Amino acid sequence: MTSQPTLWLVAVVGGLVSGFLGIHGLGFLGWAIMLVWLVVTIALGLAVGTKNSKALRLGTYGFVTGFSFMCFGYEGAASLPSRFAPFGIIGLFCAVCAIAVGAFVHLVTHRRARL
Repeated sequence: MTSQPTLWLVAVVGGLVSGFLGIHGLGFLGWAIMLVWLVVTIALGLAVGTKNSKALRLGTYGFVTGFSFMCFGYEGAASLPSRFAPFGIIGLFCAVCAIAVGAFVHLVTHRRARL
């Protein structure tokens, strides 16, 4: 059985890799990169754990993905640290979206399990 700290670390590293690949590796996909992120979010949501641990894991993945995506792609004139606050807000939005996807996956999988 996989421990929750390991899955949380996977979420952090997965978010960094997803953010980097969204800009540099899979940038040719454009908006379709969100489908790749959606698949990763669903996979993290299906991993073992309680509702709270899954929400923390998915929120972490969403935040790190959004924040790192913005940081890796930043090419503005202002210094990167000066952009951390707006990028953090974007990261929080991504975290909420990842938790919402996880909640939906939880509802669908548990509804099917009861049938």
